[in-house]
Amino acid sequence: KSGAFEIKDMAAEFPSLTASAQALGMKGVDAVAKLTAALQIARKGAATGSEAATNTANLMAKVISPETTKKFAKVGINIRKELKKTQKEGGDVFEMIAHLVTKATKGDLSKLGDFFQDEQVAKFLRPLIANLDEYRRIRDGANKAVGVVAADFARRAKTFESTLARFRGAAE
Repeated sequence: KSGAFEIKDMAAEFPSLTASAQALGMKGVDAVAKLTAALQIARKGAATGSEAATNTANLMAKVISPETTKKFAKVGINIRKELKKTQKEGGDVFEMIAHLVTKATKGDLSKLGDFFQDEQVAKFLRPLIANLDEYRRIRDGANKAVGVVAADFARRAKTFESTLARFRGAAE
């Protein structure tokens, strides 16, 4: 419920994004919380939910590409080793990426092009780095959200429109 990446966007985009997330070692409910939080933050730098999903997908695809790996190695960062370490420790891949990009660019986001040629990746990373605390808040909130969907459904079911729809259905 946090942000502008809506449920309809999730329904449309999650099937393609979860495969990329899984390739980065993300699994289960925790992965959904991280991916959802990342998409909410990505939406800050995108005109639509679809664009936010594309930006996120491009980052997940390019972060361990041979080209990216070489560029990070030039500044002394073994991005694949860092990814394996993060996966082994059950850490957050998006936080790891934000940290490594900040380290590699020395905080100068105008240097993102030195590491990623893809504009969509930059459109994901800029809002992520600028809003890392908000990303953490959304992710942690999503991990603690138990029964939210059921409560929302119950609340919606009590509305006049829902009652009327049930009445019409019974009448038919």
